[in-house]
Order: sequence, then structure tokens, then C-alpha cells
Amino acid sequence: MLSLFYFRLRMGILKSSITFFGMDEENISDLKNQAPRGSTAKILLLGDFDPEGDRIIRDPYYDRGSEGFEKCYQQCIRSCNGFLDSLNK
Repeated sequence: MLSLFYFRLRMGILKSSITFFGMDEENISDLKNQAPRGSTAKILLLGDFDPEGDRIIRDPYYDRGSEGFEKCYQQCIRSCNGFLDSLNK
């Protein structure tokens, strides 16, 4: 799914005031490198909005069991809610 976002970002379709979220520093770096010149899109670390302070949302793909996926899901929910709350301030 990220490749679709990269494609749209690269093609300049989403050059306006859109916000992209990365889960870790590598995602942020990749998004910034793919942004077209003159883009006004915001590129933010989703975990910066986690009220519990978990800034990096680890990819659970390589974990054993479902605990990693549950942690990732909970971090994303908290962070998305935190972001939405920040819009109301």
C-alpha cells in the first residue's frame, strides 16, 4: 500500500496540504526523498501523537504471535486519536 502513496507523491498528484504519516524514521526519510520539489505536504511521525509517548511504531511482521500486531494496532489508534485531538486545539 505504501508504494501507491509513494507513486502519488512522486507524480505530484498530492502536492497540496496533505499530511503523510510514517511509522518510523526510515519511513519519514523515504517519504521526504520521494516528495516532489515544491510539495507542501506535511510528513510527520505518527507516534509523535501517541499520548503514551511510544514514538516509533514497530513493524510487527517479524514478531512471533499476535502480540506485536496488537501493540501496533493500539499504538496506531492512540496516535490517530492524538492527531485528531491536536486538530481541535
